[in-house]
Amino acid sequence: LSRSRIVMRGAYRIRAYMEMTMRNLSTGPNGVFAMLLLFMLALAGGARAAVADGATGSERAGGDLYSIVNLAPPTSYNGFVNAQGQAAFEYLGPEDRTQVAFFDGDRIVDISPPGNDRTFVGGLNEQGAVIFNARFLDAQSPGGLRYQPLRWSAARGRVVLLPSLNAREYASLDAINEHGQIAGLSATSSDNSSVRAVRWNSANRLSTLPGVTGFVPGAAYGINDLDAVVGSGSAVNGSTTTLVWNADGRPTNLGTFGARSAYGIRINNQSDVLGWRIVDAATRGFFLSSPGKAAVSINAAYPVTLNEAGEVIGAVRGPTTNEFRAFRYSRARGFLSLHPAGMFTSEANALNDDGVSVGLVRSGMLDEGRAYRWSRTGVATDLNLRLHNAPAGLVVTEGLGIAANGDILAQSNAGLVFLRCAGSGTDAPVLGPLQIPALREKELARLTL
Repeated sequence: LSRSRIVMRGAYRIRAYMEMTMRNLSTGPNGVFAMLLLFMLALAGGARAAVADGATGSERAGGDLYSIVNLAPPTSYNGFVNAQGQAAFEYLGPEDRTQVAFFDGDRIVDISPPGNDRTFVGGLNEQGAVIFNARFLDAQSPGGLRYQPLRWSAARGRVVLLPSLNAREYASLDAINEHGQIAGLSATSSDNSSVRAVRWNSANRLSTLPGVTGFVPGAAYGINDLDAVVGSGSAVNGSTTTLVWNADGRPTNLGTFGARSAYGIRINNQSDVLGWRIVDAATRGFFLSSPGKAAVSINAAYPVTLNEAGEVIGAVRGPTTNEFRAFRYSRARGFLSLHPAGMFTSEANALNDDGVSVGLVRSGMLDEGRAYRWSRTGVATDLNLRLHNAPAGLVVTEGLGIAANGDILAQSNAGLVFLRCAGSGTDAPVLGPLQIPALREKELARLTL
């Protein structure tokens, strides 16, 4: 993770890690079932975050406001934002196919390659470089699908096809640093055992990352600005170990941290490593490894990301299978619950290096989500109380990413929006959702935007 980068949407990444692990590690049927139990655990205790604040008119005039920029209509998915006022995100294009677009602070351009079937964003750095994965229909490929890893630069504006171990097999770009180095994985065949951890340098040259004795390098999920990569290696018995590769590609086995399996998902510039622990079929959690310090292992808490201060955000299970409780952990402050009192569920999705995080809160299981921001001390703020000149009916439902300068990428009931901190919006008018009155049979429905 780069120092001023933005982390990915938490819930989306948790699902992606589960999918990748089940696909790339030789877990077998029991292992796959066990991974599905990741969201069926609970953790009690932890400090309680401050309750959400209610903004008065004078408070809204006090400077803590966000201007609103419309980016994409519903439905959009994963996205990234940087401190340059840029964003890269997925949205539903023609024929409801996921495409990738880039926002330069004023205009939006679709950067998806022509003829693709689906495109998925993988990351965005502070230089405006975007990594993404495209899928194409190809009768000659296994399953009739072919995958391509791609890079796009705001400076050059040209889509570059990155090499892979097999042009017709699965490849995934999962993280990019400020030097343009990329971590990911690539397969040589349709066999899961052929998936390998790889790294692309800034000149787009592909290198396979080596394993260690007894473990094949199965995945790479994170990279820092020192070009160190973190991921995992798998053994023939299905167990997984955490691997870290230095800038020269030399691997270090960090082990499993007392669990049956463990794999790293994030590494910062201080070489703090965050990852998952799989203790047994009923026990999951996260580990935090730091040079010169004892590793921290916490069960039943599911990690999302790590910042440069070594802080972790994630979720724990609530009383029922539909409830989550957002948390932040650090060695200095310990385990801090971000869940506002009296609310049904909460998720922390993104975290910047100042310790400010964003996500969502629901007051009831069937209630619409509301986008929330949490300060480093845990004060919770409903972002709907901080919108400048919001159109009628607009509800910001989920914070997806937060930049080093405080800009936020968020979902709303009018689509994906960019919340610009202490800045102006674009010249285009800000659109809210369709206003739908009570409908009566055989009477004209008047809709307004």
